[in-house]
Amino acid sequence: MIDHIQLAAVLFVCAILTFVGASLPRQGATFIAALFTICAFSALFFQVQQ
Repeated sequence: MIDHIQLAAVLFVCAILTFVGASLPRQGATFIAALFTICAFSALFFQVQQ
């Protein structure tokens, strides 16, 4: 399984990206939403690998 520290770091980065995206215009928010999705899938991918 993924380390709790790694998981916390990933969630922290995702939260920051979401917060930044919320303060941006619509295009920026869409871009951040895409990054958030990639972030979540990569976290799942790493969890499956270990």
